[in-house]
Amino acid sequence: MGAGGLWEDPEVAAVAAETGLSTATVLLCWVMQQGMPVIAKASSWKHLVENSEAWSLLSSERSSGGPLSTEQLERLSALNKDEHFCWDPETIKY
Repeated sequence: MGAGGLWEDPEVAAVAAETGLSTATVLLCWVMQQGMPVIAKASSWKHLVENSEAWSLLSSERSSGGPLSTEQLERLSALNKDEHFCWDPETIKY
């Protein structure tokens, strides 16, 4: 998620405004509500707190499916830009 302009995407911003969450928290919740594992990086204490907020929201709202509605999840999933953010440990030089 750290690249590709998702932070500034108008649809992500709209969902953030609807939920009262930051765009980063919305994106983390979107990924985690789909059952995908996340290893979030934080460059500051503020970002670490935002990241932990996503996990807290998922834990506290598990009975309702999570902090994002089905409609919001579908809107975010429709943003597919065919960009993938991961790394291959085989390509890291030690």
